[in-house]
Amino acid sequence: MPALTTVNPQIVDAVQRSNESVLKDARTTGSSVAYQHVAQSTAIAIQDAAEYLRSIAAISTATNGVALGMILAGQNAEKAAQAIDKAKTALEGAVEAFQSVGQTASTILQGFPSK
Repeated sequence: MPALTTVNPQIVDAVQRSNESVLKDARTTGSSVAYQHVAQSTAIAIQDAAEYLRSIAAISTATNGVALGMILAGQNAEKAAQAIDKAKTALEGAVEAFQSVGQTASTILQGFPSK
């Protein structure tokens, strides 16, 4: 039985097209999965920043309530005013952190290929 030395060009073409299709789909699928993971990670970072902001806001509100109570009761108004200022500064810092995380997450996602 003679050995085959040539392959039908239609078979070669079909194999090449099949390989191209599989590789194209794999790249698209891989990029999509990676994008989803990055998007999920940035969403978690934003959630964490929001929780931090909420916590600081609650502490700031409590601090303000106690400090105002001290001022109204005539108890160490200077320290109470300092506590209000520090609570305000902490809340401003939490707002800045939230904004920074949100902007960074947006930049990361805009620069990351989704396809």
